[in-house]
This record gives sequence, C-alpha cells and structure tokens, in this order.
Amino acid sequence: MQQPELKADEVVLVGAGNVGWHVGQRLKEKGIRVNLVYSRQKAKAEALGRLLGCAATNLLTAIPGLNNCLYILTVKDDVITEVAESIRFLDAPNRLFVHTSGATPSSVLTAYFSHSGVFYPLQTFSIDRQVNFSRVPLCIYGSDQEATSVLFDLGKQLSDQVAIIDDHQRSVLHVAAVFVNNFSNYLFGIGKDLVENKQLSFDLLRPLLMETAEKIMDRSPDEMQTGPARRHDQSTIATHLEYLERYPEWRKIYQLLSKNIEEKYA
Repeated sequence: MQQPELKADEVVLVGAGNVGWHVGQRLKEKGIRVNLVYSRQKAKAEALGRLLGCAATNLLTAIPGLNNCLYILTVKDDVITEVAESIRFLDAPNRLFVHTSGATPSSVLTAYFSHSGVFYPLQTFSIDRQVNFSRVPLCIYGSDQEATSVLFDLGKQLSDQVAIIDDHQRSVLHVAAVFVNNFSNYLFGIGKDLVENKQLSFDLLRPLLMETAEKIMDRSPDEMQTGPARRHDQSTIATHLEYLERYPEWRKIYQLLSKNIEEKYA
C-alpha cells in the first residue's frame, strides 16, 4: 500500500506563549489554517484561539488526529519531551511534529513520531510587541527528506529567510544568539541601573544603543569596536573600576570584558 503524502494543510499549535502567539498570527496572515491551540493554561489557549479564530483546549488528550497536519510544539524547552511522549498517540504517516527550540535536538521527537523536525524562528518574541515576521530567520530541519521539504515550503511562505540547519549548527547558533541578545540586554540593564542610581534618565543612552544596533547591520563587530579597552586607555579603565567598587558584581563583568577586548586588540 502506498504511503500517504506528507503535507501541512493545517496546523495545531501546542503551546500559547510568546513563540506560539507570533507563529500563530503569521500563519493566519498567510492564510494557513490553525485548527486548534493547546496550552496548560486554559485562558491562554482561549485568548490565542480567539485571535486565530480556532478551537482551544488545555487537555493534551483533546488534541485531534488530523490528516495532512503539522503539529508545532512551542512549549518551553524543558517540557518538550514530556509533551511529545504525551501526544505520541497522534502519530501517523501523514502527520508532522516539530518543536521551535534553538537549544533542543531534533532527536527528542524522533523516538515518538514517524515524521518530525525543528521549526526554529531565530528572534526574541514578546506577546505585546509586533515583529516583522518576514525578516525572521527560520531554521528548519526534518527527520527525513519529506519532512524537510514540507517545512522548507512552509517556511518560505512565512519568511524571506529560511535555512536548513542541523542540530549541531543550530546549537552553536543558539549560543551565539544568547550572546548578542540575552547577554547584551543584561548589559543594557546594568547601564540603566547605573544612570538611574544617579537620577539620570536611561533615555540618554537610547540613541547610543540605536546607533550601535544600526551599525552592526552592515559592518563587522570587529571593525566597529570602540571604547577605552579597545584604545588600551588604562587611565579611564582605572577610573571606571574605582567607581564600580560599590558594585562588585558589575565591576567583575567590566574587568572581564575589558580584559578580553584588550587581548583581542593587543
């Protein structure tokens, strides 16, 4: 008997957090039907369901088995395996199951499903902030050629930038993303606290942040590095470290970063 063709005619969203919210909206924008939204928190599932015009549930056992369906697990990384095991009863040759994690290998799904993969949007998402999804890089990977083809075709409908990236590459990409997004944001927070502790507005630093972000779009970080450590300005560094003695944890960060920059540009 011939195996049914793998398609993604409709989608079930398993998760209604930041990623699920944005992926769901983009699917709707592109005319791709979302059949159901699941979340452990019923109110969250229903809120996204209303936005997408679809059903909602807080029961994994209520998720329907649909032909030619893509099941997208947008749950937190530490429960992906648990959720996958709970919905393994849905497995069928014409159903595709993916997660959206940058740090979780695709292999966590292959044990439970005939066709599986990863559909990782490389962006930081917040429910209350719109994102131009056409500019979000989509990193996809399928357990087989058929799954990869379906995910690539869907990705091209949602974004202008789609790449087939294996587990190791995606893991490295995720590490890099933590540096450029999560760590940089933490440093922004230190800057904010420093100025506000002296009754200064963080707005004074926002133009600097914007200029830094804009320059990085068409220049290498190596060529645009500036500052006292880049200039090997020991006098300024010493003055900063003296001030930061009242903030020992921030002082350690300043010292470490300055040391790394000085060594790189020795």
